[in-house]
Amino acid sequence: MRRYQTIDELVTDADFFSLSIDADRIEGVDLKGAIASRDWISARVLFADYIRRWLQPERYLASAPFHVRKAYFLPRETWREAADRIVSGTLVSTGTAMHFPNEIDWHANPTANRYPEWTWQLNRHHDWQILAKAYQHSNDEQYANTFVHQLRSWLKQVEYPLNHAGHETDCWRTIEAGIRMKDSWPYALH
Repeated sequence: MRRYQTIDELVTDADFFSLSIDADRIEGVDLKGAIASRDWISARVLFADYIRRWLQPERYLASAPFHVRKAYFLPRETWREAADRIVSGTLVSTGTAMHFPNEIDWHANPTANRYPEWTWQLNRHHDWQILAKAYQHSNDEQYANTFVHQLRSWLKQVEYPLNHAGHETDCWRTIEAGIRMKDSWPYALH
């Protein structure tokens, strides 16, 4: 029996739009028509457009505190310098940096003693908050593009544990999922 599933295996377009989304509550687009005709490409486009209009980044970011622990920065590094470092492919977790020349390996661990917190905390995605702040202050698309690239990379690589204790995985524990949903992901999304 497999212990993990990818996002694509967990949620099909039909399940997402038929079971997870109340199309009657989505105003301004004919999402119901796309769902009824099983036109998943149109449904995705319409739903994404709705979400973009629904988000209020100026309001959210004005009230959401920007707090990322120093363990995700290099010594004396500003948040803007950290954002540029992240764009170049160097990430910091628990005070230890690792450079990823191409794509991030979300299961990596550069620590000499294979300290599991390095990988777990990498998967909290505090880097995405830093990228979001840099984008918010500069409108420089490189920060947004880096976030999108990293999110897609994470979704492709990291499998969701099924009926499985999270502490047995490299990338999932309840605490990481909670931190992602409370801090990193909403901030980056807005």
